[in-house]
Amino acid sequence: MSEKMDALLAYMADAGEQARHHETERSSFTNAGLGFAGAIATVAASAGQGGTPLLVGGIAVVFLGVFGLVLSLKCYERNRFHVKVFELARKAIDTALAGGTPPPSLTEIRAAAELEHRAQFRTLYSAPRSSSSGASKARPSWLVGLRLNRLWLIAWILVISGGTVLTVAGAAIWCGDTRTG
Repeated sequence: MSEKMDALLAYMADAGEQARHHETERSSFTNAGLGFAGAIATVAASAGQGGTPLLVGGIAVVFLGVFGLVLSLKCYERNRFHVKVFELARKAIDTALAGGTPPPSLTEIRAAAELEHRAQFRTLYSAPRSSSSGASKARPSWLVGLRLNRLWLIAWILVISGGTVLTVAGAAIWCGDTRTG
């Protein structure tokens, strides 16, 4: 194999490893974060010292939920970038093996991946989205179109909601305690 082909294979392998790393990181943090949120909520709810523990615990859970939501979004975005690099490297290898045009350089593959990635995540990059074919496709069912990253985000939204409920309950109890005290 040529040096260029060896470099493409190594680049593709590294992109695959990076993509897996970001998914593992997101999964690990979500599991730990949900556990911490549950522990905070349990301690706050069972403290039995008026509304202050609920208020403080609820605020902590909300902050943890917001941080987890942002971290989950960022891990997903980085995963998709490395998957795009992987796909383009694979296409370059396929083209070279089929006897087509010489494979593009690693820099060209990365630049093409960045362009496609920025188009896919245009809200993060504020880049216009371009369509290669211009043809509209049939819309898949909601289940087929459901993205796993949205389910990860729902977990954090539920944490934020639970923290908000704790905060409101704690504030209501705390306000009631200060009026009667």
